[in-house]
Amino acid sequence: MEKKVIGILGGMGPLATADLFRKMVEHTRAGRDQDHPRILVDCNTNIPDRTAALLHGGTDPVPELTAAARNLERGGAQVIAMPCNTAHGFYDAVQAAVAVPVLHMIRLTAQALTERGVDAAGLLATDGTIQTGIYQRSFQDTGVTLLTPEAEDQQAVMDLIYRGVKAGLRRPADHGAPAGEGRADPDPGMHGAAPGGGAVPSGVSLHRSHPGAGPGGPALRRVRDGITIPAEMKRRKGA
Repeated sequence: MEKKVIGILGGMGPLATADLFRKMVEHTRAGRDQDHPRILVDCNTNIPDRTAALLHGGTDPVPELTAAARNLERGGAQVIAMPCNTAHGFYDAVQAAVAVPVLHMIRLTAQALTERGVDAAGLLATDGTIQTGIYQRSFQDTGVTLLTPEAEDQQAVMDLIYRGVKAGLRRPADHGAPAGEGRADPDPGMHGAAPGGGAVPSGVSLHRSHPGAGPGGPALRRVRDGITIPAEMKRRKGA
């Protein structure tokens, strides 16, 4: 059977790109190198910040996003994935730029959670992803309730993404001052998690390696310990 060539439209950020590539390799049933799919990666770090563009009038990322998609298509990619949730705010422009399908990660997440019978999921994502409502629209009519952090914990998630993973924190020596105390127990009504920022899995991995360290430490601890669910959401769920 002919294998499809998969393109990864990456660079948002590099660790999220590497995380997707690694997971694709690790979850492929293969007994030899030749059993793996061919994967093309464009780690385009010239793509402007998506949250800044969506919320603060920052540089439009569409020209670089579409250039990278066309580059992958020219290289032979038959399907493209974008390991950046916030970039899906520009999904339509990217899909319109190429003839091959671009996977919509958020819709696929909603489909997977629905198929697994999940009725409530915590969303850890950038401000751009949450405030533009792209997850909320994709989850509409699925029966899955999205639970988002309160303001303080949302800032912790942003710290995890921008001051932790995107700032390049890797080792204990990178982290500086000790972290503050984490707080909040996981909400008992939350049955799943939707990591709505491409950097979130890398941030969790960073915490597992070096728990509670550095400027991203409080965020990492809060992601580990749970998020605080707004009272009105708890009332809605009967918690």
